[in-house]
Amino acid sequence: MRNLARVPESSNDFVEPTARNNDADVQAEQAGLLALVSDVLEAHSQESALDALVGAVQHHFECEQVALALAEKDSLHLRAVSKKAFIDVSSSDSKLIVDAMQEACDREVVIRWPLISVSKNREFGVLLAHRALSEKRSSMVYCSVPLYHENQLLGAMLLERRDGFVFTENQGVFLEKVAAVAAPLLMLHRQADRGIRSVIRHKFDTAMASRMGIEHPGRRLLAGLISLILLAIFIVPAQSRINASAELVPQERRLITAPRAGFVQSVDVVAGEQVDEGQLLATLDSRDLELEASRSASEIATAEVEFRAAMASFDRQASVVARARLAQVRAQQLLIERQLDQNSLLASISGIVLNSDPGNTLGAPVSRGDTLFEIAPADGYEVHLLVDESDIRNVQVGQAGELTLRARPDDVLAFSVQYVHPIAEVGNGASRFRVRAQVSTNTATSKSILRPGESGQARLEGDLKSVGWILFEPLWKRISALKWRLLG
Repeated sequence: MRNLARVPESSNDFVEPTARNNDADVQAEQAGLLALVSDVLEAHSQESALDALVGAVQHHFECEQVALALAEKDSLHLRAVSKKAFIDVSSSDSKLIVDAMQEACDREVVIRWPLISVSKNREFGVLLAHRALSEKRSSMVYCSVPLYHENQLLGAMLLERRDGFVFTENQGVFLEKVAAVAAPLLMLHRQADRGIRSVIRHKFDTAMASRMGIEHPGRRLLAGLISLILLAIFIVPAQSRINASAELVPQERRLITAPRAGFVQSVDVVAGEQVDEGQLLATLDSRDLELEASRSASEIATAEVEFRAAMASFDRQASVVARARLAQVRAQQLLIERQLDQNSLLASISGIVLNSDPGNTLGAPVSRGDTLFEIAPADGYEVHLLVDESDIRNVQVGQAGELTLRARPDDVLAFSVQYVHPIAEVGNGASRFRVRAQVSTNTATSKSILRPGESGQARLEGDLKSVGWILFEPLWKRISALKWRLLG
């Protein structure tokens, strides 16, 4: 260990002599500072640099002990004590030493205890920490030296001597020079021992300080507003939404089928047309039935003549046969008349014609039971939603939502979930679940704006979540899925 150059000390414990500012003293101080720089720079780590510093200061000033603390998170932490490999930071002595150094840092001056002059006492005020340390260890005198680098508190040193060897004013000035030289060296070691996270954080803090310093009040105000907005985004709760494609479906459908085989004579409505109950939809060709009716009328006349002749001849057997034949042809006539009555296809309910068979054009043949028209009532609709499988767990019966149709984006329809199908529908590379919901609307509104088969976008009300989570949840789901796929 190199010796620091000696600074003259007073032989009087209570009267401080004036320092001799001659060339020899200046050279001695310079040599001592160079030795200090050499010892600290030769250290391979921050801890060894701290040990070298406290050892050199103790050796030069002939101290009993030199302690050094570094500023970490706005408080001092004891990091090195001369001639000690282990430091008990929780002991009462360590706490008193740190408190004394904190007093010197708070006042930003070198404090030599005990205070000799009354002026110094008034200047420093009440030094409770130094007094408490002196009361516990009454045989010691102390000198506390704060360490600053670029106007930033780096730490502090506390020197202890035996009573009777007080620290002179010259020594206090020299200790300030030691602190001014040692602080940058310790900062270099601290920066060298930092990890990559600390380096990035330091660069970020430096950049923010250069761009958001007190000389840029507008930027600081803008940064504060942005911070408040971001904080509000991740704190303020909002109603989450579940989006799904939707289609308007009638609750009831009425089929108009062909009552008999035949040909279409006329069609009076088209798909999408509003019809009333009993309105004529189409007519079947009745010429064959009319011929059958004429033939049946002729057969009835003939059967009546035969029946009257059998009755006149009083032939019981012939009368029975003639009566049976007459009943048969009359039944055929009744059947033909009923078929003629069904020749006109009428709307069974009021509603909208959803579709008509493309084959029911004029002259087209139809078979009995063929569906010619499909009618939906105008006052009963439900919504069919296709909800993505990632959102279906948040859909429940009774959940409220809103529907906007593509044909009328300004009209919003309210609905509530009635049933969730348990089996998914696969299509377009995705699995979706069909959800049935009841539209909450009146008949007049339905007739004026709603049409079966209209599609749109539905939104279901979800749980309360922060605005930030609502915005980033889809991205987070994709990242989690990709992470599981790649990393397991």
